[in-house]
Amino acid sequence: MAQRMGCREMRHCYTAAITFALSSQRPRVGGVTMQQVTVRVPASTSNLGPGYDCLGVALRLYNSVTVVRGKAPRSSQPRIVSDAAERFFKQTQRRAFSFSCSIVERVPRCRGLGSSATLRLGILLALNELSGEPLDRLTLFRLCAELEGHPDNAAPASFGGFTVTRSDGFPAVMFRRLPNPSFLVGVMSS
Repeated sequence: MAQRMGCREMRHCYTAAITFALSSQRPRVGGVTMQQVTVRVPASTSNLGPGYDCLGVALRLYNSVTVVRGKAPRSSQPRIVSDAAERFFKQTQRRAFSFSCSIVERVPRCRGLGSSATLRLGILLALNELSGEPLDRLTLFRLCAELEGHPDNAAPASFGGFTVTRSDGFPAVMFRRLPNPSFLVGVMSS
């Protein structure tokens, strides 16, 4: 398992981890063509009081997306998957390839935890890995934010920790990842 970002427990906050499991590889001349990858992407919330839709924090709850090259026609994918794939291949200007995907959903839908961002980002990250990493993490974040229509959940899912975002339209999306302050404590009320 190749880990791209560390996941470590902080006092009151968690740094997110996006983990790649290199599941299957097939040799080719001059290197290795990866055939399958699993990506684990953290949930996030951006419903943080006065920072509603601009402050976000990654949570210790994850969705996993596994993408396998060449197993199914792209036309049979759910729309959230096919839209992310179409945007990825358009951005990279690479030839699209068939793939199948499976998703282990632990982030509940429609609860303000960024489940759609985890799926979109998972597809983008997996396709990027299977394509030899033509895009950097910032570009992948911006693609995810564009697909989401806003950057608030895409930033903490992409970079972990506590983030502040601002969007002046796409692709002019800005973010800042802030250090996890030791004095920050989450409080819930009903």
